[in-house]
Amino acid sequence: MATHYLGTASNGRIVSRKSNRSDFTHAAIGPGNNNGRLPSFSTSPAGALKNADSNYLPTPHEVVELRIVTPAEYREATKGKPART
Repeated sequence: MATHYLGTASNGRIVSRKSNRSDFTHAAIGPGNNNGRLPSFSTSPAGALKNADSNYLPTPHEVVELRIVTPAEYREATKGKPART
């Protein structure tokens, strides 16, 4: 069963993910729209930053706290948004 995650960056950008994992808590994102680069998800803020560095995500990184949401809330928040957020 998929787990749906949402978070909001300081600039209002929505960070979203649907995953088979149920333990993500944070995501690291780069500036702007990352040119299609995916956020780096992890179970801790430090892990998200480490993943972002190892995936060569553009800097500076921002760590966004994630929350688990219902499928309906996920669909509503991501409706009309690019899939690679």
